[in-house]
Amino acid sequence: MASLAAANAIVVSGEAADRWQCKSRTLDFGDHVGWFCQPFRGAPGPDKWLTLIDEIAELRVSHNVRLVVVDPLTAFIERLADTSAASLLELLLPLHRLTAVGLAVLVLHDRRKADPPLVEALRGNGVLADHADIAIEIHRNPRATDDDRRRRLHAFSPYPETPRQRVLELTPDGTDYTCLGVFYKEELARHWQALRTILNSAPHKLTRAEILDRWSADAVPDPTTINRRLERAALDGLIRKEGLGTKRSPFRYWLPDHASRLGTSS
Repeated sequence: MASLAAANAIVVSGEAADRWQCKSRTLDFGDHVGWFCQPFRGAPGPDKWLTLIDEIAELRVSHNVRLVVVDPLTAFIERLADTSAASLLELLLPLHRLTAVGLAVLVLHDRRKADPPLVEALRGNGVLADHADIAIEIHRNPRATDDDRRRRLHAFSPYPETPRQRVLELTPDGTDYTCLGVFYKEELARHWQALRTILNSAPHKLTRAEILDRWSADAVPDPTTINRRLERAALDGLIRKEGLGTKRSPFRYWLPDHASRLGTSS
């Protein structure tokens, strides 16, 4: 894996400069970011787009630029409804001029609601996905509230070192992100403290139904969710499990350090 180093970046944005100035009041962009805000009147067309790309490529040496961000790609398509393969290719193919001289390119693309998920586009004719070395989809957490700062990232890449899943949470001041791990770890972490408290105070091994009965009424998860959490916790060795999962022999759970107290082996 390539090493990381500080360098300058260029943002080609479909938003006006005053929008970014407003954002800079809470987000510190620093002095290492250059801006091309709404560089065209309307869609650029192939010739103007190529001219801009070549201008940015020259900045690699003169200004130590190493990253180019296009935000969003659809801002430079003549009609937003026109996301055909031909329209996207007119924008994507010239970007190879940037990668050819050693620049990294990050393209942000707002999908329409009717567009398929990335995993489906990868299997079909997803032009954007086909031209990306690493494709990442960002989603809100399932059943998230309006103030939920977490986002799920799902990555597709031919490189084995690319993490396939990550949950990121925007910090309260809005200036950074905290990595909460992969999907199941983040989900387990949300319920682990309550689950541990229930098992810690139990006088015997508990079934799933007994665990749900002991859960706080204002935060009880649905049965399917708690089943997944229990199975994952058992696989990770956080809890112990016995039983066949049948009516006569239901799964029962306990904490490893309670084995002797409950009369069982760890």
